[in-house]
This record gives sequence, structure tokens and C-alpha cells, in this order.
Amino acid sequence: MNEARHEAYLNLIDSLVTCPSEEEIEILQANLELIDDGFAQYLREWATETMATLDAEEAYNCANFLYGLDFTFYNLRQGSRASNLEVAIACLESGLTVVTREAYSEDWARFQNSLGGDYQNRIRGEKAENLELAIVAYEASLEVYTRDAFPEDWATCQNNLAMAYLYRIRRGKAENLELAIAAFEASLEIWTRDAFPFEWATCQNNLGLAYHNRIRGEKAENLEGAIAAYLASLEIYTRDAFPEDWARSQNNLANAYLYRIRGEPLQNQRGKSRESRRRDRSLSGILGNLHPRRISRRLGKESK
Repeated sequence: MNEARHEAYLNLIDSLVTCPSEEEIEILQANLELIDDGFAQYLREWATETMATLDAEEAYNCANFLYGLDFTFYNLRQGSRASNLEVAIACLESGLTVVTREAYSEDWARFQNSLGGDYQNRIRGEKAENLELAIVAYEASLEVYTRDAFPEDWATCQNNLAMAYLYRIRRGKAENLELAIAAFEASLEIWTRDAFPFEWATCQNNLGLAYHNRIRGEKAENLEGAIAAYLASLEIYTRDAFPEDWARSQNNLANAYLYRIRGEPLQNQRGKSRESRRRDRSLSGILGNLHPRRISRRLGKESK
């Protein structure tokens, strides 16, 4: 590695270590040219060497600093998205050398859930392998995040795991969709409409996707399940409160009506046209004013 580059990486890390957390983004934006795959590798080496010199408490604090840095890089919208994610993964995997299940079980589960999100969105590497690594991390998190001990975290991780199964490439698609449906429905045991309305709506939309694409069972019944889930999500996803999510669910609902088997064909076509008109009248206004949104580490949200 070029010595000057090496020194620049170290200076950037020193700045991040010593600055208030609210200044991290500003520092990164001023140093975007340094955030590359080489920085990810250097950060791993720095973390390994640094934590080896610290006592247990200091090493734990360093690992938590890396966890916070993962969140910052995961949500960084400038520079190379692929490299940002490589740095985020390096932060968590370095932190996990200290935050073990045996020593810090709850923190370990938190790291694993975030690592699953990083791998699920990873750009480098093979997509199929990245999804497998995401599933492994989410399942590891659920070893600690049980329904009884950590119900909200359990529901969050079940939703995230379901999203990974929904788009899984390896193994049979039919089985993966069944696993996704089971995990989404598990989340909804905790994410009720009254207690967690936004999370409930998000999970309903995701469940609709799974039923829409389901291979097992009767096709007509699966489409009815998808329509019911999309309509449920729209009880919370209103145009005024959540315009982007509203537009996404409207689009998904229109597609479900388009392929619906039950009901009168004319009625289904009218339903599809009605939802399409609602969507099309407002999409240009909504999308024209959208800014990049912070991706939630809690929720997996996708559209068709």
C-alpha cells in the first residue's frame, strides 16, 4: 500500500475516533476519495492491532464505536455505495472479534442483525452468497433475540430474515417463499396494528409480495392473500402521511388486481385501473420531491 495513502487512512480514522458522532458524516463527505475497498481492509487491520492492545472494557468500547461507524457508513449516500458497504461490514466483523456471544450475548445479537442487513444489501461479491451470509447472520441473531426475551427485536429480525428468504437465490424458490411467509407472519404476532402501526404496515406490504409470488397453494387464494395484505398496509400508508410507501403499495395492489382470478374480470380491471390512476396522478409529484431516505436498520422494505 502506498505510504501516503496509508497515512491518509490513519488520519481519517483518527478524525472519526475523536470527533462527536454528529460530525462523522461531515468528515466522511470531506474525505470521500479515501473511502474505498482499501480503506475497508486497512480499517480491519487497524481494529485488530488496536483492540489487541486494550483491556477488556476499552476493547468493548472500541467495538461499540465500530458498531456506530457501521451505521454511519451504511447510511452514507455519497461516494461509492459498494465501498461504503464494504467498510460497514469491516466495522461489524472487526467488532465481533471482541463482542462474542459468550461475553456479550445481547450486543452480539445486535451486531449480527446489522451484519445481516449489510450483507443483504452488499454490492461486491456474488449476490447469492451475500444473501446466504445475511441469512446466517439473522438466524444467529435469533438465537439470542427470542420472542419471550426480546419480542420487538425478535419481530424486527424475523422481518429482516423474511426479506432475505423472499429474494434468496439458492435452494428452491417455493420453499424460500414459504419460509418468508412464516417469518413475516411471525413478525406480525408482535407488530400489531395498534402497537406498531408503521412496522405492521411495512410487514403487511412485504407479506403481500410473498403471497403474490407464492408457488405452493392455490394461485387464486394466494392472490387474495396478497390483496388483503396490500389493503391492510394502505390503512396506515396514507398518501399524506407516507407518500412514497403509499405509492409503492398502490402499485403492488394494482399488479395483484391485474392477475386476480376470483371476482368479476371487469371489477378486477376497474380495481386495477382505479389504483393505477391514484398512483399515476400523484407519482410524478411524490417522486419529483423525494430525497434519498435513510435506510432503516430495523425494517426491510421492498417493492415489486
